[in-house]
Amino acid sequence: MEGSVKLLVCAGNRGVAGGAETYLRSVLPRLSHLGFRLAFVFEKDATGTPSIDEGVALEKTFQLTSENRDSVLAAIDGWRPNVVFNNGMYDADCEMQLTRYPVVYFAHNYVGTCLNGFKRHAWPTPEPCYRTLGLACLAYYIPRRCGGLSPLPLVKNYLSARRQQAMLRACRKLQVASEAMRAEYLRHGFAHDKIVLNPLFPAGSHPDPSRPQPRAMSGLVLLAGRLTQIKGGEYLVKAMALARQKVHGDCQLQLAVAGEGPELAHLRALAEKLAVPAHFHGWLTADALKTLMRKSDLLAMPSLWPEPFGLLGPEAGCVGLPSVGYAHGGIPDWLVEGKSGTLAPSPPTVEGLAEAIVRALSNADRHHDLRVGAWEMAQRFSADRHMDQLDSVLRSAADMTSINESDTLVALPGQASAVL
Repeated sequence: MEGSVKLLVCAGNRGVAGGAETYLRSVLPRLSHLGFRLAFVFEKDATGTPSIDEGVALEKTFQLTSENRDSVLAAIDGWRPNVVFNNGMYDADCEMQLTRYPVVYFAHNYVGTCLNGFKRHAWPTPEPCYRTLGLACLAYYIPRRCGGLSPLPLVKNYLSARRQQAMLRACRKLQVASEAMRAEYLRHGFAHDKIVLNPLFPAGSHPDPSRPQPRAMSGLVLLAGRLTQIKGGEYLVKAMALARQKVHGDCQLQLAVAGEGPELAHLRALAEKLAVPAHFHGWLTADALKTLMRKSDLLAMPSLWPEPFGLLGPEAGCVGLPSVGYAHGGIPDWLVEGKSGTLAPSPPTVEGLAEAIVRALSNADRHHDLRVGAWEMAQRFSADRHMDQLDSVLRSAADMTSINESDTLVALPGQASAVL
């Protein structure tokens, strides 16, 4: 394709606040290396966290606010992007206006399909929701505890989800990371050829150069990340109490928790009450977390909602750490029963999770096979594979009619960008 593709990358945050920002921090320099001319628009600036665009050569940088939306959109029109790569913004009206350009939208979550974005019922027991967005969601919202108990956000959230869905239908392509996300948008009537399945990759992690060697089991089960109710920490502590009664021999089960959050105090108290040996490490650096992974026998991902992908699993697989989790969302894309870990049935139960932990840790030879399988699984999720497909999707979606020979200057590394 002749000429350089001018790519506008969109995000809600400039700082690394979660998975989407971590992804962009890894992808932006790779897009630059592939020859894209980059501009970046964001809403919330970085505060005390690394910036997504740190060290990346950008021709333009725009900060969007409710007050300057018109001027930012006019400046974007002046730059004339050939394609937009939207990773989710807070300003839905701006997202819709940007669809006057070809847009490739990466659905990092259940945008446009759910009133609160979690795609699960919380009552009487947690279970994934497979309904399509519709008026019936208003009726289920409070009785099934889809969100809070207040009816005030109902209509607002419903209309917002409808606007998001209309925006997605106006996009050229919709990129998702898992088969579960692909199925979700197919249920909502999106065409097969509009949805691009492009699995994520562990940013900053690479599989060990050689397969795991046999070692003595430690009995350590690791829970890592922000400790919120929906991440299933309570179910894990209860499951550990059951599993400890069934796993015998030299393997004495212990729980390691790396992270913090509103559930921390509750999990401490519950572990003490149920006599589950637990070590709470707080937030760890990437290197410290990897060291803890190497000491652990199992990564627990007991999410009570259908995770869109669950990237921590492939990251753990890089060091030969198998996983246990519920069979919903994107987790079964990389967690294969008896290969890279063990799966508990969905809807989630404490008993099902306990049985999956026992299957993983009750036999040393089987556990070693799981370690090898997790390491082999991690080979499948590479940055090169992801970027090859993303490069192809962005270039095929680009409108190349605006490129001309007089508009091909590329910003040099370190060149100042204009922030509006």
